[in-house]
Amino acid sequence: MRIAFVGAVEGSAQALQAICAAGHRPVLIVTLPQDQAGAHSDFFDLGPLAEANAIPLCRAARTDDEACLAAIRNAAPDLVLIIGWSQLVGAELRALPSLGVLGFHPSALPRMRGRGVIPWHILTEQRRGGATLFWIAEGVDDGPVAAQAVFDIDPDHITARALYDRAVSEMVAMLPPLLDRLRAGDRPATPQDEAEATICARRRPQDGQIDWTRPAACIDRLIRAVG
Repeated sequence: MRIAFVGAVEGSAQALQAICAAGHRPVLIVTLPQDQAGAHSDFFDLGPLAEANAIPLCRAARTDDEACLAAIRNAAPDLVLIIGWSQLVGAELRALPSLGVLGFHPSALPRMRGRGVIPWHILTEQRRGGATLFWIAEGVDDGPVAAQAVFDIDPDHITARALYDRAVSEMVAMLPPLLDRLRAGDRPATPQDEAEATICARRRPQDGQIDWTRPAACIDRLIRAVG
């Protein structure tokens, strides 16, 4: 099974290392140019990992750039795997792989779709977190679920770092077995229940400003959510 891997963050690196170790070495890696590192607070340069595993590397600011699409097209992937990219996936890219485009979202979809889901889990006092591998479709985080893990969290104590690490570790554990299934011809795809869907809005730096007139518990929660 030929895989094109797209990502640019810490979770991307962990996923890439896990699938290479499990015998699913991609035929192409797509990642951000180094001058775009500021696009993610958890940016990780995949260049050294590509070199260490002798995998061709394409650097692109966007996956809908023609040069990037051409590189993926030339790699002839059966599957495009997107872990940590934060861009909508256009129809042209979705049409390239025969199996589809598989993405990762750090929540138990359909809950907490959208942006900034790590801080929003804490700010809205969610008591369940999750990690979902899903088939990317035309909408936002609404495609069929291929694999999912759900776990309890304590919103009164957990930090963004701890929640991020837990979601990524669950994803990394699910990914190699899922790729094994796909290679064997089994393509799990469970539709999401739209009645259970919730959406998270994008957060900006000013949303992290502390209002010192707020109760101490609210200030503590904000710091844990955005720190």
